[in-house]
Amino acid sequence: MNQQQTAPPLVIPEDGAVPTVASKVAAGADFDKWLEHFYKECGREVTLAYTTLNQMKNWAVLIVAAVVSAVVAVQRTGLGQPQNDVAVYIGALIAYIFTLRFFVRAILCYINLIRWNNLQRSIVAYKIAKPTSDNAKTFEQLKDELLEKFDQLYFGWHAPPELTRATQLLANLKLGFGLLLALPLFFAAVVGIRMLPFSYPVLGITVFAIGYTIVELLDFLYSRLFDTPEVYAKRKPRKENAIFPTPKLGTRYMILSIVNVLVSIVIGLWPEISTMVRATIGCH
Repeated sequence: MNQQQTAPPLVIPEDGAVPTVASKVAAGADFDKWLEHFYKECGREVTLAYTTLNQMKNWAVLIVAAVVSAVVAVQRTGLGQPQNDVAVYIGALIAYIFTLRFFVRAILCYINLIRWNNLQRSIVAYKIAKPTSDNAKTFEQLKDELLEKFDQLYFGWHAPPELTRATQLLANLKLGFGLLLALPLFFAAVVGIRMLPFSYPVLGITVFAIGYTIVELLDFLYSRLFDTPEVYAKRKPRKENAIFPTPKLGTRYMILSIVNVLVSIVIGLWPEISTMVRATIGCH
């Protein structure tokens, strides 16, 4: 008859503090073996994050290249004509909107890349345990640092402490998104100034682009997915037994996106809507 295996007892600290999730893992009977498998998983996650980051940039390059090709094609037929200017302007704004979405997704990929790199580095430091002369650390100190990384980056799923929001933006802009965002905005600004005053459909797409930028900015500033442990601790206390937090439904993001679409539609169709309203009021 098979004997039922029981989990090793969990040691409660003498001060009565509730153990963290990472300390529960460390209290297991075969922590080092588990750590070996987790290290391999870190390598796979690093590769996945790096691949996805490149894919986001490649898609953005493809969209911007399509807009540049369209501008070159329009140039042959006469750039400066009203119908051509409208096509270039709307195409540039659409390219900017898609590139902005890829840019935000690339930031998340970059956070994942640094997250798993930090976990790998802490595991290597713990296993090798070779303290340097200027920053000597004992084996127990390295283990404590490793468990802290598990709590912050894995169970808490926060951004690494060194990746503030400003660092996230600057790092990804330097990866190539700075140029990819600047080109559509350049074409939109140059062509858009010549098109003033805008027609209502063009004004509608312009409002949509501005509104979408505000929606993405608010989501970047307030979403916990971009928070470092320090920022998240200031924002709200961590809930007990909150393990592997999954992204919540972005209620604010969805509501603001819907409002942005509706406002843009109303502005773009305002002559027709105003005529319809006057006709309806006149009938009564």
